[in-house]
Amino acid sequence: MQPAAARRHQANGGGGGAATAAASGSAAGGDRPVAELPYTLKALAAGFPTRAAYMGYRGDLVSVLANGAFRRPLVVSELLSGGGLELLLAQTHLDEHSPLAREWALWGVRNMCEVSEEVQGRIAGLELQTAVETPELRQLGLKLELDKTTGKLKVK
Repeated sequence: MQPAAARRHQANGGGGGAATAAASGSAAGGDRPVAELPYTLKALAAGFPTRAAYMGYRGDLVSVLANGAFRRPLVVSELLSGGGLELLLAQTHLDEHSPLAREWALWGVRNMCEVSEEVQGRIAGLELQTAVETPELRQLGLKLELDKTTGKLKVK
């Protein structure tokens, strides 16, 4: 079931959806790898717009999650069960269209860690998967490689 606003947006040519943008890599990052949404969230995201309504929109949405998690274990538990931790972690990159989203995401992760050892454990268990090449690194003539044996990045 889609929210009324999402149905109106789709009817007006908004189409696509967050899951489509994530799969194609065309979201704010361009050629940067994008984390996949869990299957349950992917189905729910199908009717939502792929572009922000205004500059800072994503930051405003992330701020609701971040502030909601402040010293509220029940909210953090619900966020965990719905993929909220992964969502917040995915927002920790810099984005010129939503400059404060990163700061709100960091605040949200901090708030979740404050009240939940499960969140701390999940974050501690994260492993580096790949090195992302950015235009800035290419301009400097640098290349990052992931050392499979140590799990650390090497600059070449």
